[in-house]
Amino acid sequence: MELGAKVGAQAERSRVLIAKYQADISAKGLEWDGWKTKLQAEVAKMDSAVKQSALLYDGYKIASTATDTRAAALMRRWEADIRQYEAGQHLVMEAGKANAQATMHAYDAKLEAAKVALATSSQNAASAWSMVSASAQVGSNMSYSYQM
Repeated sequence: MELGAKVGAQAERSRVLIAKYQADISAKGLEWDGWKTKLQAEVAKMDSAVKQSALLYDGYKIASTATDTRAAALMRRWEADIRQYEAGQHLVMEAGKANAQATMHAYDAKLEAAKVALATSSQNAASAWSMVSASAQVGSNMSYSYQM
């Protein structure tokens, strides 16, 4: 009996050890499952951070493109305003030049009219002087004789 009890005790001890090892294996399996779950959570967190970073980058990229586009539009508007100002200044200068030329031509015409009027007046004066001179000559050649 002693041998039977010893074998029974060893069998029981083996069953306890097997149960302990199975519990240890099960605990390690659960521990590994916990680590696996933590790893999956960290992977998900990193994926989320990557996606968030990509969205943030896309947002900055879109904002940068929009800012560049707005700046280019403002630059084109500024250039158009400068060209319009220059064109307006050119028109003002050309109008001033045309007005000055018109005024100069009007004064030239007045000067020519004054010259013509002066020439006409001098011709009239010369003609009147000729008439006075001719009248004086006619008058001086005449002689009157009185017979009494």
